[in-house]
Amino acid sequence: MMHDPRIHSSLEDLLAIRNDAKSLTMRSGHASPVASSGSHRTNARGRGIEFEEVRHYQPGDDVRAIDWRVTARLGKAHTKIFREEKERPLLVLIDQRQSMFFGSQKQFKSVFAAKLAALYLWQGMHSGDRIGGIVLGNQRLSEIKAARGKRNALRLIGELSEINQSLHNPFNNPEPIMHDMASSLFKMGAIAKPGSHIVIFSDCYDLDNRVSNELWRLSQHSRVDIIHILDPIERELPQRGIFGISDGQNKQFLNVDNAQKQREFKEYVRQHQHSIEQLCQKTGCFYREINSDLAPLDAYKFLQLTPQRLTP
Repeated sequence: MMHDPRIHSSLEDLLAIRNDAKSLTMRSGHASPVASSGSHRTNARGRGIEFEEVRHYQPGDDVRAIDWRVTARLGKAHTKIFREEKERPLLVLIDQRQSMFFGSQKQFKSVFAAKLAALYLWQGMHSGDRIGGIVLGNQRLSEIKAARGKRNALRLIGELSEINQSLHNPFNNPEPIMHDMASSLFKMGAIAKPGSHIVIFSDCYDLDNRVSNELWRLSQHSRVDIIHILDPIERELPQRGIFGISDGQNKQFLNVDNAQKQREFKEYVRQHQHSIEQLCQKTGCFYREINSDLAPLDAYKFLQLTPQRLTP
């Protein structure tokens, strides 16, 4: 059967996204002069490579950093403060379970998540970050510790492609779902070093108290972004009509003319959205939602805008 890029992501598809990553400006605004140093600013202060400010000298400041011109002009000791640049490992958690195997426009959510995550990984590699993560499938969970370089990117992208292509029509050959989000986040906690940037790509359908606890633990020492992936039809059903649903081989029909079903669906979407917002508020995670019908590069650029962090 011929490969359909709307339904499955081949290894070639995910490798080609590296060209999109090359076109992006480095997230910090510039490339690090030394790949191993990374390209992210840290809040740690000291003798770094980027000047930040001049302030009053405080006991314990490095006397070599005293700004003698400002000190002479103002009559009080002032010191230069620099902001260090420090590596920030990038870890992705990519949901490739059965609920992601759905799409009403352009591509399945599982395909969109795979491509978008690949773009993050290639961009992280170009930025000199250590990259790694977890691919969450129905019956397979692949875990790769963060490391620098193309080899690690290829390992993770290869696992992602294999798990993505294992998804199939559940009506023909149903299989149990062996892994959940909570257990995946627990495993992420074992490989995430303090200061990591963790990005989760999922439709967020199995959030519970265990997930909340694991997210809270991760957010205590790392930045956690939740990218909530939605198919356009999950936001709002068409107002009228009978629509075909297919996995590429089989076809069924959905009648959306029933007003009661429309109201029930809208209420379900509202409640689901509210539960995710409450979760992020409780755990201190950054949250964005994105439509799966976008091109990965456009989605990436949109997500680089300031993410929403819900606070109590």
